[in-house]
Amino acid sequence: MKKIVVFILFVIILAGCAPNIPAQPTMDLAAVQTAAVATYQASQPTPEPLAPTVIPPTSPAMPTATESVTLVPTPTILVPTLAPTKKPATSSGGKVLEGDHAYLADQSPRDFAVIKPGTGMPVYYTFQNIGTTTWTKDYSFRYFDGYKAWGETTVFLPHEVKPGETVFLGMWVFPPESPGDLLITYWGLFNEDGERFNRVNYPFYVAE
Repeated sequence: MKKIVVFILFVIILAGCAPNIPAQPTMDLAAVQTAAVATYQASQPTPEPLAPTVIPPTSPAMPTATESVTLVPTPTILVPTLAPTKKPATSSGGKVLEGDHAYLADQSPRDFAVIKPGTGMPVYYTFQNIGTTTWTKDYSFRYFDGYKAWGETTVFLPHEVKPGETVFLGMWVFPPESPGDLLITYWGLFNEDGERFNRVNYPFYVAE
């Protein structure tokens, strides 16, 4: 018992003689990280503020109008032409006569054609000037005898016809309303004084 008391006293004496060492403070890790970030940011240069980007307004797209175009065909009106200006003709063989003279170079259709009653048919002639005079537009192609197959009895020349040139002329033949026998109509070329210097006759039948 006495030994125990002595040991306790010895321990107390040693404790009283030990140096006074201050306690080490505990380090806060989160605070250290925050301080490091703040220090880095303070060392960086302050950036210039960015200018705002202006975006121009976009115009709305205008719809493209599609125009529908309807093409209307132009009607073709057929008008029979009796007297074209010129047409090649069969030569008279170089025969030349003094004054007004004509050579029948072509005829269509030929004689004795059949025409239906109540209808009409054009007959064409090509004449060559084999004389020494120039046929003026006062010269004419006229009906003068036989069956009067057309209401108009005079066709004036469409142009001058000099010696050696040709002219293309025509007449309409309108038969009676009923079939009949052979009919003949007589036509001729007349100069400006009314003198006939050529004659043609056109015979035709009226039948169904």
